Amino acid sequence: MAQIVTRDVGGADAVLEATAPVGGADGAGETVPNATYLLVLLMLTNAFSYLDRQLPFILGEPIKRELGLSDTQLGLLGGAAFMIVYSTVAIPLSRLADRRSHIGVLSGAVVVWSLFTAAGAWAQSFAQLVMSRVGVALGEAGAIPPAHALIARIYPARTRGRAMSFYQLGLPLGTMFGLAGGGLIADAYGWRSALLMMGLPGALLGILIYVTTSMPPRRAPIGEEAPSTARALWQLMADPVYRNLVFGITAYAFLSYGVSVFQPAVLIRTFGLSTGQAGSMLGIAHGVMGVIGTLAGGYFGDRLSRRDPRGKPWFAAGVMALSLPFFLGAQFVASSGVMAIVLLCVPFAAWVAFLPPVYSAVQETAPPHLRATAAGLLVLCVNLIGSALGPVVTGRLSDLLTPGLGSDGLRVALACSAVFILWSTLHFLRAAHHMRRRAAGPIA
Repeated sequence: MAQIVTRDVGGADAVLEATAPVGGADGAGETVPNATYLLVLLMLTNAFSYLDRQLPFILGEPIKRELGLSDTQLGLLGGAAFMIVYSTVAIPLSRLADRRSHIGVLSGAVVVWSLFTAAGAWAQSFAQLVMSRVGVALGEAGAIPPAHALIARIYPARTRGRAMSFYQLGLPLGTMFGLAGGGLIADAYGWRSALLMMGLPGALLGILIYVTTSMPPRRAPIGEEAPSTARALWQLMADPVYRNLVFGITAYAFLSYGVSVFQPAVLIRTFGLSTGQAGSMLGIAHGVMGVIGTLAGGYFGDRLSRRDPRGKPWFAAGVMALSLPFFLGAQFVASSGVMAIVLLCVPFAAWVAFLPPVYSAVQETAPPHLRATAAGLLVLCVNLIGSALGPVVTGRLSDLLTPGLGSDGLRVALACSAVFILWSTLHFLRAAHHMRRRAAGPIA
């Protein structure tokens, strides 16, 4: 093993031991200077991605009032309008990253989605706002696949979960600043200003990544020819471990994106909170519990997998099952906005804790020359099925239930999606079952 020389950026070296094998087939074994600096930038791209993705959720009520939208349209705006494009573009961009440049695809993607986020400030209709979200989706589709591949390239299996957890800190931090910052700016200056002020800084990050980072030249995989896209996707989905990991995250996404779109509306409609209050409370809860859950997930996932190769999917199944009673309690038991947030703290932690071990398990399952493609196929399944349909189905169910239940219709609609917690848990248990048949040798 060769020690990677790193710079201490933001204290990340205290969290991660950055080592990589020598002579990896895909170039992962070459010494990579400033690996921690790159990891910090990757985490920031993830944060800006989730920040820009959360804005329509917390801005949904003022947008709905000004443009006269229904809950179904809000679901389309936060779900299908974004996720269908995001999912389908992810495969070609991930193939481009595997064949050309992870850094080039990632940096360009950050610039594109940031500019389209800001462009939403000038939307005068639902169609124009949808077009701005389509542009954001085109950019964000190029974020996760190259980032995951870069992390797998410079961190070995034994510390990859912790590296992935540091990258995944962008999810709770981006969600926190997106909800809290977007809500507060909207209260003070309007939702259009929130889109503009929160969108533009990401473009500078994309330029910084392109100018200040580089990766060592990749090597062609020994004994492997670059497969066609169809063959690569078939090879990945034929693996039952990979397949069940992907399906488990897909089921979770159906639930989580419905919650992201409509939980702020529940706090506003049912408990009378303002947009700023709902955004601040949800943002702080997501941020604090998300950081705790993400770091814990990376640590315990790596620790459990050293004892048993099935440790990562087992951990994912356990934390998903734990979240179920607390999520249902927030919908049916909570009598105030504060109580709802307190109950949601456990799901907010659990729903990010399983991501680092599962994402790292996906990279360990995939061949080195298909790592970005593996992440791209994961993005396609998770978002085209789970994230795109979750908000639309939840919004439609809310529209159907509201005439009879009033404001409680939305809470009941959200609670119905809890069945996907159980579905997700089942797939992670299936992945663990199939892992018993994997080779016992170390994974590079």
